[in-house]
Amino acid sequence: MIPFAGFVLWIAFAFLFLTGIGKLLDIEPFVDSLREWSALPAFAVPMIAYLVPAGEIWLAMRWWQGIDRRRTVLIAQLMLCSFTVIYLIEYFLRSAPPSCACLGLWGAYLGDLSSAQNVILRNLVLLAGISAADLVLGARVAGQQSVDRPANSLSLP
Repeated sequence: MIPFAGFVLWIAFAFLFLTGIGKLLDIEPFVDSLREWSALPAFAVPMIAYLVPAGEIWLAMRWWQGIDRRRTVLIAQLMLCSFTVIYLIEYFLRSAPPSCACLGLWGAYLGDLSSAQNVILRNLVLLAGISAADLVLGARVAGQQSVDRPANSLSLP
């Protein structure tokens, strides 16, 4: 069960990494979609548009390098919860679902996966997978601060 939990986390962080890269490779649609959101202040949109993909990439790299994995998982959980809550707020403030461009460049390749149901389901599945895997791995290392690996290790926890 432990190797499977590590694999789930590896896949979840790979997804975050790829979506971050996808947004940066095609940043304009992401910026444009965020500009339509009334829940976000207009002055913050350019900063948010670059911080979100940078954060996704940073979190994946931290986890893969074994840097304080418990804290990295917690930050990823908070980020996913924040994205989902803001999306839901925007969804209920508008008569139509907000545009997302969450997958960046991959969204165009994969087709339209940015419907409200897909966005919410995708975020909840990611959050559930990360949380469940973290609980399994956290129980294994009860009393330890993290499941860190040496900085040069890409092995699963």
